[in-house]
Amino acid sequence: VQAYIENSSVNAAGALTQTATANQDIDVAVGAGSVAASGGNNALGLSGAGVQTSNRISEKIGAYIDGDGNGGIRASSVSLTANDTSKIDADAGAASIAAAVSTSGNVGAALSVAVALAENDINNVVESYIKGADGDGTTNPTTGMGVRTSGAITVQAFEDADIDALAVAASLAVGVSGGTAGIAVSGAGAAADNRIVTKTNAYVQDSRLESGGLVDITAENTSLIDATIVAASASVGVGNTVGAAVSIGAALAQNTIGDTENTANRSEVQAYVQDSSINAGGALTQTATANQTINAFVLAGSAAVAAGGTGGIAASGSGSSADNRIAIDVKSYIDGDGGYGIVADSIKLDAKDISSITADVAAASLAGSVGGTLGGSVSVGVSLARNEIRNRVESYVLNADDGVTARNGGNIELTATEDATIDAFSVAASLAVGVGGTFGGGISGAGAEATNVIVNGVNAYVQDSRVAGGADVILDASDDSSITATIVAASAGVGAGGTGGVGASIGAAVAHNFVGFNADGTDALSEVKAYIQDSSVSTPGQLKQSAKSTQKIDAIVIAGSAAIGAGGTAGLAASGAGVYAENLIGVNVKSYIDGDGDSGIQAGDLLITADDSAAISAIAGAASLAAALGGTVGASVSVGIALADNEIGNVV
Repeated sequence: VQAYIENSSVNAAGALTQTATANQDIDVAVGAGSVAASGGNNALGLSGAGVQTSNRISEKIGAYIDGDGNGGIRASSVSLTANDTSKIDADAGAASIAAAVSTSGNVGAALSVAVALAENDINNVVESYIKGADGDGTTNPTTGMGVRTSGAITVQAFEDADIDALAVAASLAVGVSGGTAGIAVSGAGAAADNRIVTKTNAYVQDSRLESGGLVDITAENTSLIDATIVAASASVGVGNTVGAAVSIGAALAQNTIGDTENTANRSEVQAYVQDSSINAGGALTQTATANQTINAFVLAGSAAVAAGGTGGIAASGSGSSADNRIAIDVKSYIDGDGGYGIVADSIKLDAKDISSITADVAAASLAGSVGGTLGGSVSVGVSLARNEIRNRVESYVLNADDGVTARNGGNIELTATEDATIDAFSVAASLAVGVGGTFGGGISGAGAEATNVIVNGVNAYVQDSRVAGGADVILDASDDSSITATIVAASAGVGAGGTGGVGASIGAAVAHNFVGFNADGTDALSEVKAYIQDSSVSTPGQLKQSAKSTQKIDAIVIAGSAAIGAGGTAGLAASGAGVYAENLIGVNVKSYIDGDGDSGIQAGDLLITADDSAAISAIAGAASLAAALGGTVGASVSVGIALADNEIGNVV
């Protein structure tokens, strides 16, 4: 979708307006269901349901002037706007039920599987620009000007990308036999992969502009991913002799805005002037604003119940995982000032980003068995979360050797602001109960882990340039980033038997929270800098450079484990709970002048500040309980370990 002028001259008595607008919308709901039932002497029930949806939006939206012909562009005002709204709303659901009943035969067996998959992708380029509008290349005030207006020149690009994904899978298997064995196996899996990679740019390149009013260059991007992933599985096995039940539930989510590993696929929001000269009758404003949000809810549940006249065996497992990542470049800059410099009443370059990840990840597993002779249950629940934000936010003047000048009374301001937050909740719960007339055993394990990473580069600077302010010259870089993590693991195992009972349980919770470090704990060189390098600055007012960093980590990591073993003769119980929390902050915060160009640094006042405020609050707790009851022997072992490593290594 494009509105453009290419290699053409325009002479308009009124306004020149070019607008490119796109609105893409995909709304899809996909469902699948399956039911199988069998009855008879030897009954077998098999059921499966699967659904997959793949949705993609890829568009290029542009409003631009590329080349100005022989006579240039003349109008009372020029307005270029490229605007896109893209939305994917995808629901995928699968449900499966299998039932087998054998009243007098040997076996009643049921197998049920349900799978739901979703893939959603938005990949857009939104651009608004003036390029190659340089007149005839001479110093002639009339023919040498590419774009001339008596009023304002505005160049704007807007992107709004939204993915709302729901994937649900549910499975139930029931096997009943009045004869030898009742067997049930059930599995449910749900997964979603959601990606947004957009480039939103507003710029002036290789051009000469003269306006009677302001020159405004604006790029704005809003990206949102809402993902809900749920998998639930249950199985019931009942047999006159043996009852067996197996259940597995898995839920996976991967959500990315930009690409943290491939720099070529990072999202970008840029408002810039490159190798161009501007003479603005009003203010020159360049604004790049980005707002990225990922909300992920991932839940996996599994339950297995078995009962047999002789033996009951149950096994259940659930796993949930969320991988959420944001990577974006947000820049507002001047790189090269053509051959005639840049002059305006005031000049403001502003780059701002807000990035937010909220991840709730949970896994719950239950296994229960009852047998006339033997009852055995195994249950495992695992929850994993990885959240990562890697952004670069920059506002700068570079290679402007002909000069960037604000007229008398006007400020020159360069601001770069980052606000990144991660809020992670990861919980795993597991319960296993085994009861037998002779022997009962229950084994349970729960593990929860989260790795949260924020690595940002936030810079406001002038390099290899000449800058002259009409009042104040201000460089301001600030980063306010925080991680809040709550990690919980709870496990219980119970075994009871007429002769012996064994209960075993383990719970583990691990959290890695890093600001300025990679996921493996190596230094990633986060920075917040406001600086002047090899440049000349003159202003009658204040030259102010400020670099401010506020980093915070709040972590709560808890693990609990309980084991109970009871038997008429012997009872054995073993329980363990472990917690490890690692919290690291490392940021370089600097404000400085390094080299003064050809004309030195001249100002009414000089204020250079670097300020850091970093804080870590960590709570790590492990609780373990083991109890054994036996007529002859009762033995129990319980272990609880909690470790925390907290470090702030900032350079200011």
